[in-house]
Amino acid sequence: MGARARILFRCDADAAIGGGHVMRCLALADALKARGAAPVFAVNGEAMATVPALARAGYPVRLAERPGDLGDQAGPAFDIIVFDHYRSGAAEHKRARADGARIVVIDDLADRVHDCALLIDHNHGKSARDYAGRAPDGAQVLTGARFALLRPEFAAHRAASLTRRAAGALNRVLISFGLTDVGAITIAAYQAVRSALPQTPIDVIAGPRAPSRERLEAVAQRDHHLTLHEDARDVAGLMAQADLALGAAGGSALERCALGLPSLIVTVADNQRALAAALNEAGAAMALGPAPLDARRVASALSDLKAAPAMVRVMSDRAAAICDGRGVERVAQAVLGLSGHDRSARASASTT
Repeated sequence: MGARARILFRCDADAAIGGGHVMRCLALADALKARGAAPVFAVNGEAMATVPALARAGYPVRLAERPGDLGDQAGPAFDIIVFDHYRSGAAEHKRARADGARIVVIDDLADRVHDCALLIDHNHGKSARDYAGRAPDGAQVLTGARFALLRPEFAAHRAASLTRRAAGALNRVLISFGLTDVGAITIAAYQAVRSALPQTPIDVIAGPRAPSRERLEAVAQRDHHLTLHEDARDVAGLMAQADLALGAAGGSALERCALGLPSLIVTVADNQRALAAALNEAGAAMALGPAPLDARRVASALSDLKAAPAMVRVMSDRAAAICDGRGVERVAQAVLGLSGHDRSARASASTT
């Protein structure tokens, strides 16, 4: 493989599936670009509007509406094709590698068979055993939060974020339920936190299409302790300044772990339940069950944590132990190592 490895990312985003697939692919694309690769994206029609960061990144983008569709086939063949799509499996992968591309799969369901050279499941609690019989013999399988696909700013903020958590205080709360705000859960979360903590500063992150956005804008006019961040570009900075987060159990849960940020988790999709349970069991977060949000459970959890700074410190330490924020570097090495571009990949990437 030459110095400009051509790598295609096949992922989607919309109001139903959220923006997490595109965001973690963007993190990996940036790491690969820094190593000399040339990333290209093939996405559905809703992706650009759902994830504004994709347009800002400046990568070539193709329209691809079906799971196995790779968009415009013109131009040179790709060296590697990365699938991060729940509706793609072995059949789509086999067709995609017809021109010689190596296939990489990003997954967290472990519910179907893949035809790939490399598989990544970056969720805490996952192991290669989850993919026994679902990945080809000889495929490299990287599992667990050691391989979390996070943007480099989370690793950059980690030291300062961990240092400020020594007191275990709850002086600032962050609310973030992803770019799509399923069921307008963000406004419900704000109301629950504000009821329990009347004067505590609250930062709320909402995407441009969030159903809660207009109501939050109106509330922010009268609640001067609320700061609304639409299409936030410094999520790591906001997390580093917070003492507690209320959010979902998608990719942002691993971002919070990298910064040692304790959290209350409400699952907004079935695929989030396993990670929520794993983080709860590890003591890194408190899982409050599935949406819709239970305001009484939120208030009770906040009351308990406010009265027990030591509990907050323990949650922070256990969250930080799960993820160091450098997983994307390990995955990028493994991806480029598929064709010998980075021969250090296999030496540095564990498969457990």
